Amino acid sequence: MATPDVALPPSDDPQPVRRFGAYTVALEMVADWLAACWITTIALESTGVDGIPLFALRETRGLEVLVVDPPQVQQIKGRPKSDVHDCQWR
Repeated sequence: MATPDVALPPSDDPQPVRRFGAYTVALEMVADWLAACWITTIALESTGVDGIPLFALRETRGLEVLVVDPPQVQQIKGRPKSDVHDCQWR
């Protein structure tokens, strides 16, 4: 599984974009960070089976998870394609 990049609105945290590890402890840290910032809904780029642990953990924590289609994200005009840019899309 790739390391997930996670972003919050800049007003919610002094370091709004973070990269986390792929192991369970790191995924728990993502969920803790989101909960601490009062995030209730997230978008997760669909990456096949790699995204299942991420999806399951967030769903068990009570977050609403919206799965987005990577090709649709890639079609957005005027912005470069990267994981960091994708996680900041609003």
